[in-house]
Amino acid sequence: MTTPSVASDHPGAAPSRPDRRRRLWTWLAWAAVAVFYALVRVPLLDVPLERDEGAFGLVGQAILRGGLPYRDVFDYKPPGVFYLYALALTAVPPTAAGIHAFAHAWNFGTLLFVAALASALAGSRAALWAAWVYAVASAAPSVEGFMAGAELFMLLPMVASVWLMLVGLRVEGVRRAVWLAASGACGAAAFWIKQPAAASLALVPLYLAVHYGGGRLTLALRAFGAWLGGAVAVSLAVCLPFLAAGVFGELVYWAFPRGATYLWWRAEAWSTVLLARVTELGRDHWLLAVLALGATAWAVRTRRRDGWVSPAFLALSFVGASHTPHVYPHYLAQIGPALALAAGSGLATLHDTWLAVRPRALRVAGVAALAVLVVGIPAAARPWYWIAPDPTTVSLSVLGPQAFEAGPLLAGYLRERMAPDAWMFVYGSEPQVPFQAERRSANPYVLIYPLTTDGPRHREFQKRTWATIERVRPEYILIVHTFGTSRQSPGSDPFLQRPLFEPLESAYRIEAYLRYEERHGLRLVPAEPGSSRDQGGRSAVYEIWRRDRRSR
Repeated sequence: MTTPSVASDHPGAAPSRPDRRRRLWTWLAWAAVAVFYALVRVPLLDVPLERDEGAFGLVGQAILRGGLPYRDVFDYKPPGVFYLYALALTAVPPTAAGIHAFAHAWNFGTLLFVAALASALAGSRAALWAAWVYAVASAAPSVEGFMAGAELFMLLPMVASVWLMLVGLRVEGVRRAVWLAASGACGAAAFWIKQPAAASLALVPLYLAVHYGGGRLTLALRAFGAWLGGAVAVSLAVCLPFLAAGVFGELVYWAFPRGATYLWWRAEAWSTVLLARVTELGRDHWLLAVLALGATAWAVRTRRRDGWVSPAFLALSFVGASHTPHVYPHYLAQIGPALALAAGSGLATLHDTWLAVRPRALRVAGVAALAVLVVGIPAAARPWYWIAPDPTTVSLSVLGPQAFEAGPLLAGYLRERMAPDAWMFVYGSEPQVPFQAERRSANPYVLIYPLTTDGPRHREFQKRTWATIERVRPEYILIVHTFGTSRQSPGSDPFLQRPLFEPLESAYRIEAYLRYEERHGLRLVPAEPGSSRDQGGRSAVYEIWRRDRRSR
C-alpha cells in the first residue's frame, strides 16, 4: 500500500509530488499563453501602418531630431504616445513590423499586469484565465488589435495603477504611501498617453471609498492624497519641458479642446455607431461577455469580497471607450483588461467546479475545452484573421480601402531618390509615407485635417504650413486621392490650396502615379514626359510630383 505524500511544514522541505505536478501544469499553462500570444501576433506584424501610427511615428522622429511636440510638430494626442514611439524607434526600424513588434511586446506587459490584478482580486487560477482571455481579446479585429495605437499603449500603466493601489492597501505605514504614490504615477502616465484612461481610473477613488467605508473618511482622503501626489509628480514632469519652452498653452490646446473638436466633427448618431461597434465586438467575444456576466452574478450571490470590482471596472472602461460619437473600433481596446478580469473570474469559477469531476482525464479535457472555446469562437467568426492572415487583406477588411498598403512601396521609391535631409509634402493625411521613408515632412501638423477643416485657427495653420513649404522647398509633393485622407469642411479657407495647386505645374513636374490596377493591385507608373494632372493624375491613388531643378 502506497503512503500518500504529505507536504512538510519545514521551510526547507522539498515540495510533494502533487505540488510538483501542479507547478508543472501551471508553468505549462503560462507557456501556452506566451506561445499563443506570439503565434497570433507574428503574422500580424506586417499589417500596413495606418495614419495614426504614421502620425505618432513622424512626431517620434521629430523628437529624436531634437524637436518638441506642440512647438515644431503638432498632433491631437497628449505627448506620452509620441515619446513612446520615439523610444521604440531607438530599438526598431520605422516599418510596420518594427513598430508592431514593439507594441506587441508592450502589450504582453499589459497581459502580465492583468494577470497580477486578477490574482490580487480572485487568486492564481483567475490570473491564468485572465491572461488567456486578454491574449485573445486584445488581438481581436473588432478592437483593431494589430495596431500600435494610443489606446494599446495606455493600458499597461492604467492596469498597473489599479494593481499597485491594491498592493498598497495591503501594507502599512510609509510603504502604503509609496505604493499608492506609484499607483498615482502610473495613472497619470496612462492619462498623458490617452485621456480616456481617466474613466477607467475612476475605479481608484471608488475602491478607496468602499475599502475605508463611511467611518474612516480621513484615512480614505490620506490614501487618495498619496495617490494624487504620485499623479501630480508625473504630470509636472510631463508639463515642465513645455512650460520651459513657452508652449504649455499649445500642449493644453492640442491635447484637450482641439482634440475634442476633431472627435465631434461630422459625428454620426452616437447610439447607431455604438451599436455597430458592440455588435462587432460581440461576434468575437460573446462567450467572454456571458462569462463576465456569470462571474458578476456569482460574486453577488456568494457575497465575495471585491466581487464588485470587475463589473465596476468594466462599466467605467466602457464609458471611456465610448466617449465620442465616432466610437472608433480601436477605442474598444480600453475594455480589454476589464473584460479579461471579469471573464477570467468566470472561467476560474467553472474550473473550480470542474475539479470535482472524475476521472482526472475528463477534468483535463473539460478545462482544455474551455480554453479552446475562448479562442475558437472568434476564430470561427473570422478565420481570415486568426488563421494564417494576409497583412494586406487584414488592412483592407478591417480599415477599408484606404491604400495603407501603399506606404512601404512609396517609402522605398522616395528613399531611393531623396537625400536623407530632404523634405516632402503630402497633401493628404498619410504621414505613414514620410515616416517609413525616413524623410522630413513640410507639414508641421502631420495630418491635413487641421488645414482643411473649418476651425478658429485653421487659417493660422495654413499660413504656417505654406511658410514652411516656401522655406524648405520640398523635393517631392504627393497628392493623395483616397477616402478620408483630406476631409474638407464646406467653410474652410482655400488659402493653402491656391498657392499650392495653381503654380504646381510651373515649379514641379509629375514624375509618377500610384494606380490601382485590377490585375496587379497598387502599382507605380512613370508619367509620360510633359503630362499634366488632367492627363491621368486625378484618377491616380497618388500623384508624385518632383521639384523642377530649373525652377527658382
